[in-house]
Amino acid sequence: MKSGVSITTHISEAEASAWDNLVESVPYSDVAQLSKWAHARAAAGYSPVYLFLREGERIIAGAQLLRYKVPMLGWIYYFSGGPLIDPSCRDRDTVIRQLSSSIQGLLENHCRMLFVQPHFGDTRLADELIDLGFRPSKVNIAPAASLRIDLARDVQDIHAGMKRKWSRRWPTCGVTVRTGGTADIPRLARLIAKSAAFQNYQPLSEEYIEHLYETLAPSGHAVLFVGDLAGEPVAATLYTRRGGVLRARLTGLDRDTDALKLNVPSAIAWHAIHWAREQGLRWYDFSGIKAETAEALLAGQSLDQQGAGGCDFFKISFGGEAIMMPPTVESSAPRLLMTTLDTIRNYPVGRTLVANLQRRMCGGAASMP
Repeated sequence: MKSGVSITTHISEAEASAWDNLVESVPYSDVAQLSKWAHARAAAGYSPVYLFLREGERIIAGAQLLRYKVPMLGWIYYFSGGPLIDPSCRDRDTVIRQLSSSIQGLLENHCRMLFVQPHFGDTRLADELIDLGFRPSKVNIAPAASLRIDLARDVQDIHAGMKRKWSRRWPTCGVTVRTGGTADIPRLARLIAKSAAFQNYQPLSEEYIEHLYETLAPSGHAVLFVGDLAGEPVAATLYTRRGGVLRARLTGLDRDTDALKLNVPSAIAWHAIHWAREQGLRWYDFSGIKAETAEALLAGQSLDQQGAGGCDFFKISFGGEAIMMPPTVESSAPRLLMTTLDTIRNYPVGRTLVANLQRRMCGGAASMP
């Protein structure tokens, strides 16, 4: 017998463990639903809210969402990769309706704006929320598509799918890849800052990156790989691991060196692919490509660097499979708030507000070299 959905800001250690076990049981789940992630994001000013549906005492579905209070606006709630449903659940349609109704209730009682980025493969939830008055999000806080490599394939097949085969040249060029640790976090932060300066975005602080790493790495939910050129770190990627997936999370590159010329980011990715296969993981995820790139690939088109753009071309050079993500949906209380946001984004102050909102919601998402 299913009980109602409970909403709380605090859970016991036993509840956290039960929830984390459910997250682990769902294929392609993300670390953003782990209780440790809430602890990591607390350093950026977020606090968690837990939405659980139980069958007796057992949690069978739910979500960990994060909230942030914006001055003069109020609470913003964000579901990242959730809700999740126990794979053994037989009545998913009923559960989705219950979860959707409870999410709608959050708007009525708890927050001013709410964004839901559903778990991969779950399109029903977004449809249900749209029926309740949500809309496809106009705030770019989650990738519309991604690219993944099936690690169950033979490693030679994976290598054959790569468009640029550098693996034999790296050793002769002085390129090596190693597993990093806490001592490498300042280097990672500096490399991310260099990438941010080149791409004109606000980098995450070293303190936050260190907190994220030290929260997730001891339990195996994060791993850092550093690309060295002649013994000097010139590129690095922080990966997260969950649901059978190794996902690129934060990447930095020093363009003042020969790192790009010698394709050191590819050396890191290739090393990570091998590592993930050895760990028994199923997928390597590049963490986001443009929707138009994915649509072209799914239509069987071949894209060059000009057609795909630098970041996407880097990813598709490994081959892999393009996937469309479920649409992120949004709503507000009152709904007029979203209409007002649409209007003011046509002006500089509005664009600045939306950009700040995007940066605030996307902290810890993938940054590209």
